[in-house]
Amino acid sequence: MQDRYAGDVGDFSKFALCRVLHRELGGPLGVIWYLYPHSEANNDGKHRDYLGRREFSGCDEELQQQLHRVAHGPERSVRQLELTGVLPQDTRYFGEPVARPREAWFERAIAQMSGSKVVVVDPDNGIAGMNHRPQTRDGGKHITHEEIRSLANRFPCIVIYHHFDRSAKHHIQVDRQIALLRSIAPDKEVCAFRYHRFSPRAYFLVYESELRRRISQVSQALTEGNWKYHFSCLGLDDQDVHPKTAEMTGIAPLLIVSDLSKSIAFYRDRLGFAVTHSSPDVNPFFAIVERGGARLFLKHVSPLVKPKPNSMSHPWAKWDAFVSCADPDGLAMEWRNGMDVSAEDTDDGLRGFAVRDPDGYTLFFGRPRTL
Repeated sequence: MQDRYAGDVGDFSKFALCRVLHRELGGPLGVIWYLYPHSEANNDGKHRDYLGRREFSGCDEELQQQLHRVAHGPERSVRQLELTGVLPQDTRYFGEPVARPREAWFERAIAQMSGSKVVVVDPDNGIAGMNHRPQTRDGGKHITHEEIRSLANRFPCIVIYHHFDRSAKHHIQVDRQIALLRSIAPDKEVCAFRYHRFSPRAYFLVYESELRRRISQVSQALTEGNWKYHFSCLGLDDQDVHPKTAEMTGIAPLLIVSDLSKSIAFYRDRLGFAVTHSSPDVNPFFAIVERGGARLFLKHVSPLVKPKPNSMSHPWAKWDAFVSCADPDGLAMEWRNGMDVSAEDTDDGLRGFAVRDPDGYTLFFGRPRTL
């Protein structure tokens, strides 16, 4: 968040959602502004003349009036938003600019939110990506995965603002972030409210399962009547009103092997995979091995068709598959008796270890370091 955004259409979407959340879930409400301390010269925050537009008719017109006064007033700032009373009286705010050391700043924010039922975080750009570095100048524009986990563990419901980038269509980015948040807070439920007017954005909710019925009521309130042209909701299953892409539930690399029985023995006896398919019954040349959500197809084509691990094409392509594993340290401990493996932090933000099979295929078992 930056002072120059105060009262723009992004604030309208954010506070409209907050007011409905407070009505359906109750309070107190907490807001961590993630106030970005460096001003920038661009056009962000320019969409502030929405008051009275036909497409906003019937959509919390009191809130529109309040934000209009801030956006066009003598002091456009988050402090003025607090003083104007756009949110309920029991709302507590943390407006200290993002500072170093980041951990101490975040602990002060947590303390200010004590007792809140819903905590809203408003980082300038949203959820941090894999290569995020909090210590850089722009590090304050994102909320880190550790901060999300900490908030989710402390409060019944958190709301995270996220700005879309150009990496994919917006609904695909929403799906990706929902999957990420579910891995960060696996014991919570996650959904998203996507706002469509002007510059599209999304608000991700991470909440306790006991609140699901009330979150559904929030979804209903914001996707009916005139609001339906502003918001769509994703992640509430039967409450979804966003067109979704076809669901994908997994992927299985096909590895050409030189000796199927030798490969099966390695994955089954050394790595603990189950052989779930082998064909034909006599002299099989194809097999499927699985462990948890990981699956591999193994195929012997002929003695003339040799395995070709990625590393044979170029040394920089050192892996043939990434196997997602929540506890790589525990897995390494399990396999340590038969192999020399140990989980380590990599230069590209991962923690895990690599294993090479009899044909030279390299599988990395691990996870992002921040999860």
